[in-house]
Amino acid sequence: MYNDELLKITADNIEHVQVEEMNPMPMIKLKSIKEFIMFAKKCGSGFVCVYNEKESNSGKFFVMVGGVLYWIPNKGYNKLRDYLIGSKQGYNNGNDYYEGKEFGFSKCNEYIKFKEAGFDNTHDYRNAKKLGYLKGLEELEHMGLLYNNTLNECKYINYYGDSGFIEEYDIANNADLYYFAIKNNFEDFEEFKSALLAGFRNANAYKNAYKNGFKTAEEYHLCLEEGFKTAEEYHKSLELGMHSKESLEFYDKLEKIKLKYNLDTFEEALLYDTIFNMPVNGAISIDELWDNLRNNKKIKQVPKERINAILENHDQLKNKSEKIEYTQTWYSKTFEDKDDLKKYILQQEFISSIIKYNENKEIFEKYNMPIFSKRFIIIDTSSITHKYISQLRDIIRELHFEVVTIIPRFKKSSSPIAGTYTILTNSEEGVLNIIINYIKGFGASVITNEKFEEWRKIDRWVSDNIDKYLINYSISEEDIISIDRKEILRLHLTEMIKNKK
Repeated sequence: MYNDELLKITADNIEHVQVEEMNPMPMIKLKSIKEFIMFAKKCGSGFVCVYNEKESNSGKFFVMVGGVLYWIPNKGYNKLRDYLIGSKQGYNNGNDYYEGKEFGFSKCNEYIKFKEAGFDNTHDYRNAKKLGYLKGLEELEHMGLLYNNTLNECKYINYYGDSGFIEEYDIANNADLYYFAIKNNFEDFEEFKSALLAGFRNANAYKNAYKNGFKTAEEYHLCLEEGFKTAEEYHKSLELGMHSKESLEFYDKLEKIKLKYNLDTFEEALLYDTIFNMPVNGAISIDELWDNLRNNKKIKQVPKERINAILENHDQLKNKSEKIEYTQTWYSKTFEDKDDLKKYILQQEFISSIIKYNENKEIFEKYNMPIFSKRFIIIDTSSITHKYISQLRDIIRELHFEVVTIIPRFKKSSSPIAGTYTILTNSEEGVLNIIINYIKGFGASVITNEKFEEWRKIDRWVSDNIDKYLINYSISEEDIISIDRKEILRLHLTEMIKNKK
């Protein structure tokens, strides 16, 4: 056995002479680099000739003894010592050895991995290795995420681009994969692989989608296109048979109106919404109201074929397919025809307090009311005489609040109070209904003796909130509004002004 360290020392002591041309002569090829070094030493040769032919890695190391040329292939090495070290490190030729040494690799197998990965600097290579990208192509191919591009004789990945369409990117090696992932802000290969599996190209989009509950890039881009920000609202929209965030927001708006005013159907809620959005002094015919209730264009439906395709990718929705097959099942209706709608409006005292029916023109007109500002006070006149109402009106107006009076028709004095907006009702129940709806809809404050005990039992909102809006100012027929009581009311209203700012 040869001592490797001794061979290195021997090789270091041999000078190398470059040979430009060789003539035919007797030649003997030795078995190995180690045999050659020891042979040259025993022959007392202080130098070795180096002859490099035109073809790479086809040159010779040789010595001349007795007219015979003793040689071994130099395999691209310039020195015997380099050949000795390179062979031990696993290099098959000098070209790879010198390049590997230049890049700092001491083992051939690591250098080969570096070359096969396609990198041109060791910093990126080692970072890619640390982040898991050197196994990238193999894993993606195993998972079916890497495809053969026969036209360009390479492979490619695909994903959903920013435009929402499927795009392709050619991948020749792991370096291509690494640079593509780094450019798109992925932290490591595992994150990139998970994102690509879901169809994402960009880490920021992937993280944002994951945070908001989206499963795939297709779903994520579709939702962005339709205005959705979370998967939760998107799935809710699908279940309701809707196609856009605008439609879902419209549904939520009607749902809130329905709950706030204790309505039975969404159609009633849409009627309320239509009336609330009418301009002051605006008018609308019963035909226009009916058409709005039946043909509202804000509700954008989802095509059945799109729902079925989406269902295949979402386990949480599969069991609800029958419900989703029929769009807009949520939009409940109550009015049978236009006459039924007209009758409803005229009988609903809250609605009829906002719009009035003009028999001559056959239209509903919206009056100029102080309900668009919270700076108004409602006086429930059920148990207050006319002279006391006028005094209350004056105190309220001194503090720059508007005054609305609700007067039952059955009351002895049911004439309007000057300086106030007057609402006439047909019943005591109508008075309470209007008060509750004005508080809910417009944040109105109310001077009343009513405790709303029955309403508190049936309406949770009333039970939890109404006391914030009531001014319990008990006045009987015998009372007079004294200076003290006026000051109490003034202080109360002043405090309300502070709270409304």
